[in-house]
Amino acid sequence: MWPARAMSGTTVAGINGSYGSSLMQLTNPSAVIVDNNG
Repeated sequence: MWPARAMSGTTVAGINGSYGSSLMQLTNPSAVIVDNNG
């Protein structure tokens, strides 16, 4: 969940603001799972 009144976040997968098919990008992701380790 996104904390109330949050002013920033952390990109955990892909490149912030970019999509595509390279190894560092996500193309049409259907889900992202983050565990207790981040």
